Amino acid sequence: MTSIDQHVASYQAVHDDYDAFTNRIGDLIDDLLERAEIKIQSIEARTKSIESFAEKINRPTKSYSDPMNELPDLSGVRILVYYSDDVDTVGEILREEFEIVEEELAHLPNELDADRFGYLSAHYIVRLSGNRLALPEWEPFREFRAEVQIRTVLQHAWAAISRALQYKQVSDVPAELKRRLFRLAGLFELADEEFVKIRDLHQEIAEMSKIAITSGDTSIALGPTALDEFLANWSRKSEIIEAAESAGFNLLDGDAIGDEQDTSGRILQLAQKLGVQTVAELEELLDFDPKEYFERLIRTNRDDGFGGWGGEYPFFVELMLIRAKYPEIDVHLLESLGWGDSIASRVIGVSNTRK
Repeated sequence: MTSIDQHVASYQAVHDDYDAFTNRIGDLIDDLLERAEIKIQSIEARTKSIESFAEKINRPTKSYSDPMNELPDLSGVRILVYYSDDVDTVGEILREEFEIVEEELAHLPNELDADRFGYLSAHYIVRLSGNRLALPEWEPFREFRAEVQIRTVLQHAWAAISRALQYKQVSDVPAELKRRLFRLAGLFELADEEFVKIRDLHQEIAEMSKIAITSGDTSIALGPTALDEFLANWSRKSEIIEAAESAGFNLLDGDAIGDEQDTSGRILQLAQKLGVQTVAELEELLDFDPKEYFERLIRTNRDDGFGGWGGEYPFFVELMLIRAKYPEIDVHLLESLGWGDSIASRVIGVSNTRK
């Protein structure tokens, strides 16, 4: 048996242990990011296959005396974040929670040479820190290491395209294509920077909307955040819910059914199609007692052979907006917002009947 065969046999014997470590550390990092409220696109944990291990140590340009200790990526975790500054934030979390064996930041934008288009990312080789090793469930992985790679979604897209083109380094690129690739690399990097600016501006607008609504200023433009703040802080919220329940609606938890955000989006789309521009205009349209209207909706629903009717609070507000602007709303408009034909017809029929 050659030395390579011996190394492969040794790795095969512990492959299941590495796989267990990979899954555990992937779950741990996922939990740490969730606690830190960092939104990620995905996290992928993988253990190097036995075949890949054998191929790597058998390359003629490489020579390993102890490959299981020399190869840092037997366990690997790839984290895709949405924003470029989150690459640094995730790196800080890794430094706090693990012992950093090696840190490679040469592929970050401020470190990359201007004439290179190699993929951007941050790489860390980590192992368990002392406090975690004190826990019995982590003790078996004392000597294990993992490579953690952090990229933005756009950086990952660039890497994937580069691999598809089979250009691993600048010298591989035909001269007539280099300029185009450099320009594209710059656009990807610029897009990452702009997404951070857009996120920050979005947060600023959201905070301003929240301050305006909570202080009673409803003259602000009707947008996603302004609508959400209005719905959450509207003084008539309890009244609307009580009217719906007393009419026979079952109050559902929007978070539980995953529909509250969709309903808010429909309200905003409907309001925009109807020319409602400010929160004040929306509030004025909703200035009526909906109890009798809700009762007729429930009665019609039952008369048409349907059973109980449930909804979350924003859905009741959506019904009120339809009732308030019924001359301008038809079934086709509601269908364009995701309503089913039969339920849209019933709601339009009741909304067009004033009693």
